[in-house]
Amino acid sequence: MWVEFKEGGDPFSDEVDGPMRKLFLERLSSYAEMAMGRAHRTHIYTVLVMGTFARLIRWDRSGAVMTDKFQYKEHPEILGEFFWRFARMTDEVQGYDTTAQLVPPGTKLYHLMDSMTEKKLPELLDYIRTEFQKSIDAGCCRYQLAVEDKERVTRHFLVGRPLHITPGLVGRGTRSYVAVDVEKEVFVHLKDQWRYAPDEDAMQQEHAADDGHPLRIGEASPEGDILSYLNLMGVHNVPTVVCHGDVGREVTATQDAWKAINQGLRTAGAGAHSDQPLKLVHYRLIQEEVGRPLSECEAGVELVKVISDCIMAHEDAVILAGVLHGDVSPGNMLMSFDAVHKALYGYGGKHDNAYDLRQRTRPFVSRAILDRDVRQPTIQDDLESFFYVLVYYSVRYLKHNSEDVASFMLDFFDSYSFSNGEYSCGQCKRRTIQMPYSNGPITGKLSSPAKVHTRIH
Repeated sequence: MWVEFKEGGDPFSDEVDGPMRKLFLERLSSYAEMAMGRAHRTHIYTVLVMGTFARLIRWDRSGAVMTDKFQYKEHPEILGEFFWRFARMTDEVQGYDTTAQLVPPGTKLYHLMDSMTEKKLPELLDYIRTEFQKSIDAGCCRYQLAVEDKERVTRHFLVGRPLHITPGLVGRGTRSYVAVDVEKEVFVHLKDQWRYAPDEDAMQQEHAADDGHPLRIGEASPEGDILSYLNLMGVHNVPTVVCHGDVGREVTATQDAWKAINQGLRTAGAGAHSDQPLKLVHYRLIQEEVGRPLSECEAGVELVKVISDCIMAHEDAVILAGVLHGDVSPGNMLMSFDAVHKALYGYGGKHDNAYDLRQRTRPFVSRAILDRDVRQPTIQDDLESFFYVLVYYSVRYLKHNSEDVASFMLDFFDSYSFSNGEYSCGQCKRRTIQMPYSNGPITGKLSSPAKVHTRIH
């Protein structure tokens, strides 16, 4: 919990000047984002003092819930009762993730983490040991994280500082770690995130549309379930699941407050906002492979090889398992090395059926989905996203003839159109995809395309 003091103004009041109110709200949100991203928390409280008024705020991965503002001098009992209750809350209710335990210096687990920095690995995989060593440098806290799989077997993993933190307060809040499996004393990849969970209405619709596939349509299937099924069906170039599971009873609460408030508005005959916060559940996934981001490709041929391998994984997932990714983006594509064959290979990362546009990585979403021409993603949409990934990393990291990289990246990946209250595809991306052009030279050379492309989507 933290207390924020401000002489005046209210970031949650429509009466305050728009730009200043937005700036203050962004500042408050950034504080909550930093606290949630740097510490193992499920939610956090704020006491916001604005002159003679105050508000109480609760932040989680679905958003924030706040009280009406009140005059704390005239009603000191409100703050008094809040602090009294807060002091008597359990750590879990205060917002601490109780499945993350500090590893004190001098303990057996602390020494195990130190010894793993000396572990001998094949040269091509030594980057894993190096990254783990960086994560437990002096000043970095060490934690033991618990993962309870579906068989209700609890396993423990040791982590230091995250390799990657997804920015933003609202959303998955994904943190990636190089972790140590306490039981087997090997390096693994640990992904700590908040997964989207369907509400009861969506679950009823999903059961009604059940087609007998082992994985249900939409976002009900956790990523670990999907990857385990892909592993079972023999899909190439996807991570190998060690274990996975939801973390205790850690679920966001903002969406419940939103429903209660909007139900009251509908009962009173007032309009209700349609942008409903989504329910998220704390979730951890352990994978055997510890990959590297595409930004570490050292040449164009490596980049193309990695993306090609990911496309092969995508094809296998569709043909062998009937699973379509739905959110192809750089964050879901990684590269690693085959220590036996000493070869670079790419593999698809996150698989959790991102069918809600709010869950997708917008810069790499297809034109048709951005323009809402299609409701659900298709194979063509995902292949278009692969093309955008290739363009993005080619322009950012390889030699090219563009004279204004910043403007191109902004226009192509981050611009948008706005009409009738809805956002849609930006003009640069739309022109690139829809503008007809000739393939003269390459069409002449590839007189027999089927002989060249042995793997066809």
